[in-house]
Amino acid sequence: MEKECPDLHDLRAIASEAGDIMRQYFHLANRREWKADDGAGFSATPLTAADIAINTMVLERVVADFPHVNAIGEEGSREVPGAEYTETWDPIDGTHAFMTGSAVPAFCIAVLQRNRPIRSVIYDPLCFEPRMWDAERGGGASLNGATIQVSAHGVLNQAQICMVWWGGCRYNLHAVAGRLMGAGANVQNPVSLAYFGGLVASGSLEAAMFPGKVIWETAAMQVIVEEAGGVFLSLGRAYYEGTRDWNQNEIEIGRIPNLTGPAFEESLDLIQGKEFGQNGLSPNDKQRL
Repeated sequence: MEKECPDLHDLRAIASEAGDIMRQYFHLANRREWKADDGAGFSATPLTAADIAINTMVLERVVADFPHVNAIGEEGSREVPGAEYTETWDPIDGTHAFMTGSAVPAFCIAVLQRNRPIRSVIYDPLCFEPRMWDAERGGGASLNGATIQVSAHGVLNQAQICMVWWGGCRYNLHAVAGRLMGAGANVQNPVSLAYFGGLVASGSLEAAMFPGKVIWETAAMQVIVEEAGGVFLSLGRAYYEGTRDWNQNEIEIGRIPNLTGPAFEESLDLIQGKEFGQNGLSPNDKQRL
């Protein structure tokens, strides 16, 4: 019987091939171009030959094996109007790090059914022992085949938190980072969001924040973090729902359920603009989230 959409076996195989390409191109002073602002809140971002090669490989695989599935890649897509399933991926999440020879980028891929992520893979092929996180909705999450759970550390003091932000992004997460560090948290910005999702799911990080609204990384993160027992929230503290328009998400927060307290709440208030006026969310944005 023909499969309706890629299963975890398919996603793992694609991720492994993507990892082979990443390793082939990974070296110091990787040549790159710069993309123009794409309208998603990002300033010019780098593009390497590896990004293009991986995106082309995945897109060709989806078109050949699942012609009825919608395909959304960061560097190229193929729309199928009315498709029940969507496959989305980021060929290299963390291109800034990749092009400078820093070994923190990852490949990520997810399958959505009617806008709800149902399975995904995040793959780090550059570590001395490659790491592959995967999850199936309702089936738990794993790292290299072993079941994983989020951290049991429930306070901000000594929590490990990763946040991605950049010049010109809408939210002043630099100030948020200061507030979190003031509460005793260790905040990092290694510029690889999907990688953060895997680390949250396997308990190395307590939380990750992202001030963007793209689907390529967040869909893969959501399944794995939630299946590992974590929580994936919008800025408005609402749980993600299957009917949500992914293109409208302004910020995503993956964290463990009991990471709460005044400092965390104050940090969310900070992002929402209560101390930064126009840098925060408008009333319409708050309703949308």
